[in-house]
Amino acid sequence: MSRPEEVEKYVRCYELEHYRMGVIRKEDAIRALQPLIEEGSSYLDIGCGRGEMLDLAKEWGASKTQGIETVPALCEKENVWLGSGYSLPFEDNSFDVVSLFDVIEHIPREDELLVLNEMKRVARKAIVLTANNHQSRLPDGTDLHINIREYKEWDELLKEEFSGWDITWMDNPKKRNNSETWVLERV
Repeated sequence: MSRPEEVEKYVRCYELEHYRMGVIRKEDAIRALQPLIEEGSSYLDIGCGRGEMLDLAKEWGASKTQGIETVPALCEKENVWLGSGYSLPFEDNSFDVVSLFDVIEHIPREDELLVLNEMKRVARKAIVLTANNHQSRLPDGTDLHINIREYKEWDELLKEEFSGWDITWMDNPKKRNNSETWVLERV
């Protein structure tokens, strides 16, 4: 999401106070992430938005929490860096857990592997990824989700790119959210 025209969309979105992680999406993210955060673990959230998951990971005992965000106004917290998932400013295996919550659908399809490979590079133990496959538009008609796939296609892509990892497509029994969740763990 480091392309200037894509970043500008989210600068505009986050100027709106209500643009944040929704309650249902947050509940599903917690269900996937909380079991992976152990006391003293490290956690990176790519496209961290307002930092909701960073705050929760800290509450759950993570000793190091970092966020990467492309929107400058969201980088006021000391643990949020301005940047993108294309080129993470961290050493290999820097974080126990890395997440990408409803960001992949905002990344141009030709760039998605760059982000997935960066996540793989910095994740020591696990990755949590969610994808939304429904359209999302701003009131002026600007399309936010530029990389929509069927969930089965996302699953196949993840299995191909993360061969050798244990990949779980989490059941979303209530189907309350337009997103699906995958937990990828190093074997």
